Amino acid sequence: MSGSDPGRRRPRRASLRVPGSRPRIRAGATARPPSPPAPQRGSACPGAAEAGLFATGPGTREETSMRFSTADLPEHERIPAWRDYWGRRVFGADAVPMTEAPFAADVDVRTLPGVRVLTTLTSPLRVVRTAASAADGSDYIGLVTCTGSIAASQAGHQVALDPGEATVLTTGDASILESRGTARFRCLLVDRALLPATCRLDPGARLRLSPRNPLLRLLVSYVDILLDDGAGEGPGDDARSEVLAGHVRDLMGLLLDRHGDPRAYARSTSAAHMARIKRFIAANACTPSLSIQDASRQLGLSVRYIQRLFAADDATFSSHLLGQRLEAARRALADPRNAGRKISDIALAVGFSDISYFNRCFRHRFGHTPGEARHR
Repeated sequence: MSGSDPGRRRPRRASLRVPGSRPRIRAGATARPPSPPAPQRGSACPGAAEAGLFATGPGTREETSMRFSTADLPEHERIPAWRDYWGRRVFGADAVPMTEAPFAADVDVRTLPGVRVLTTLTSPLRVVRTAASAADGSDYIGLVTCTGSIAASQAGHQVALDPGEATVLTTGDASILESRGTARFRCLLVDRALLPATCRLDPGARLRLSPRNPLLRLLVSYVDILLDDGAGEGPGDDARSEVLAGHVRDLMGLLLDRHGDPRAYARSTSAAHMARIKRFIAANACTPSLSIQDASRQLGLSVRYIQRLFAADDATFSSHLLGQRLEAARRALADPRNAGRKISDIALAVGFSDISYFNRCFRHRFGHTPGEARHR
């Protein structure tokens, strides 16, 4: 798993406008036909458990990516469309706006094997998954985080979360999630059957996870990196998707499994830490003085641990940093907009302080000089 490449452009997802002024849906897989409008505000969403993100069995398939926004809809159509999309297609839940202000929502759904990630930005909202909806046969454990203050309840237990805190809900039980202000929340859903048997979670368990929890921080940051790198956006490498999903499932298991052996999750924690390290390098490679000690302080990892992670890939911190800088220089030299810039200025801009060293490394890596790179 590599860090994000600032110069890489991901392929754009297919975008379609569903006929009849329906909301925007961008899908990694073929979009489904529009469903009939749902009831207006205040009524339940019918058939919420008929389909949706958790549907299983013959004839169902997983959408790798879905995107929904009310931005293109008239105000009077937003709530019915949201209920139809969120209730019938995604989560099997009804949504009740908490204010009289115009409703606005945007949701992004990504799917990996046994893992679904829902990222939602909404105006104040109350999401209700009823007992009837929860009887759809799904059995996922959901880790909920939010940028604002939210309240969650399940099986008679309630928890109020401050920004950055997290809680855990299950899809097999009725639940309520409520936000009083506009906020972005994320629900990381993992198939319980793919978690260790020791990850037992009582329905409605009162569980509040602090943003200072190192395992929560590791899991959240790793998922952020995967989403930024386009994981689950569309058809891709099935083997790679399984590996990434396995890392997420292991990290979720480690977070919840109070009786398990952390050594059993070492492979996935190492992958998540390596992703964080490479992301840090990619974001700071243009700093000439960047060192492994900087990464150690910023990421809270020992220098020796970082060295061991790179050694497992037959690499070093310095070699990876050098590679990032050379790739950045190559992209800059190939960019017609930089035709008037001196090669030395480009080398300095990407983090090199010795131009002779830059020229030698560039030729060794790419087989031609920086000057020749401009004409390729």
